[in-house]
Amino acid sequence: MERLTEKFKDESYCISDIRVIRKETFYEDMECSHGYDLYIGKAIDKLAEYENLEEQGKLLKLPVAVGDAVYHLCTFENGESEIIEMKVGCVEPCGSIRQHKGVCEIWNVYAETDCTKAYFRFSDFNKTVFLTREEAEAALKEL
Repeated sequence: MERLTEKFKDESYCISDIRVIRKETFYEDMECSHGYDLYIGKAIDKLAEYENLEEQGKLLKLPVAVGDAVYHLCTFENGESEIIEMKVGCVEPCGSIRQHKGVCEIWNVYAETDCTKAYFRFSDFNKTVFLTREEAEAALKEL
């Protein structure tokens, strides 16, 4: 991803050609009133921090959050398939282990409905688990 911020030797950052100089008083070159320029400076610093983490490979982007809806393309033993809307109950970014039928499985996302529950890996997304019903329906048509 293209960087939006640039760091200068004096520890200030630039974004879209607006340079924010760190000082105890309001930033000199901003034409804001009521101290809003302090918030802009903090926002630019935070954006720069995220961009630094992304460049270092330390920024983790999760596909879902707790409370999100996911659409599971479930295929039954008789060969029929159905889309089940589920609510995400837990996300484990580094994975968690569960024992199921004597086999240890690693999962990242736990989701449930009133009737069932399921454990998914991040690698299941866009294969059997989808973020929108439309994506799930398109995958169902391909079966």
